[in-house]
Amino acid sequence: MKKVQFTIHPALADKVKILRSFDKEGFDKICVEALTKLADKQIAMRGIEIKSEHAALCKKCGSPMVERTGKNGVFYGCSAYPKCRSTQKKPSDKE
Repeated sequence: MKKVQFTIHPALADKVKILRSFDKEGFDKICVEALTKLADKQIAMRGIEIKSEHAALCKKCGSPMVERTGKNGVFYGCSAYPKCRSTQKKPSDKE
């Protein structure tokens, strides 16, 4: 699993430290659940479809590759676009 690091606004940093000191595992679990819901919502909003049959990871940043359609047809692009612009050709059905 890819580790993600977030920068927290200084005004919230102390509150997060305090909350995390009471129940580290519970707090982390709640954060992961909230971030997963947020990511799912963003993926749905942007119309990104992640297919399990092509669970490749980006060779540049480690994010999942997703199927996209461009002017030259279907290809796999990094889900972290526009920060990462890595792409891969989609293998043809004949192969």
